[in-house]
Amino acid sequence: ICTSTVYIAGAYAAIAPELRGRRSAIYPLIEERFGVQVADVEQEFSACPLPAPAARALGMGRSDWAVRVLRRYRDDRGALIIASVNHHPAERFSYTMSLRREGRGV
Repeated sequence: ICTSTVYIAGAYAAIAPELRGRRSAIYPLIEERFGVQVADVEQEFSACPLPAPAARALGMGRSDWAVRVLRRYRDDRGALIIASVNHHPAERFSYTMSLRREGRGV
């Protein structure tokens, strides 16, 4: 589906041996092991040429485009716990969001 590169804050580096081959979210493992909690996640979407390592892993060409998703996971003090960069081949990516107005007025 995509390639993922995950950067973990140094305070949580001790979990590195547990990550090899892991195919699920990393933040629950950090929360459990270190007693911290992710309070917010910021997501940034942008288009970019597919980086060479991602192109090879996905069987794509260097001239193909990707949707890059950068996520920053922070605790309740705003300290960064994890940052991840995902590259999704553009033609395989879809994003849907629904917004609902709450209350009265504008």
